[in-house]
Amino acid sequence: MSISAIDNQTDNVGRAIALTLFTIAVFGVQDAISKHLVRSYSPFQVTIMRYWGFALFALILVLRQAGWR
Repeated sequence: MSISAIDNQTDNVGRAIALTLFTIAVFGVQDAISKHLVRSYSPFQVTIMRYWGFALFALILVLRQAGWR
């Protein structure tokens, strides 16, 4: 890599910190919701709901990039 290529790269430290904090918050909320749901449902059902939620999220991401090919 040349010096000019390094100079042209932008540093996104602020964005990385914001995304990290957002991810930590999402996992905290997800954990709190799971603990609340375990009071009413079996741990197996809560785990399945989490996996279905992740599968839906992953499917949305894939469809945004690739479409319905």
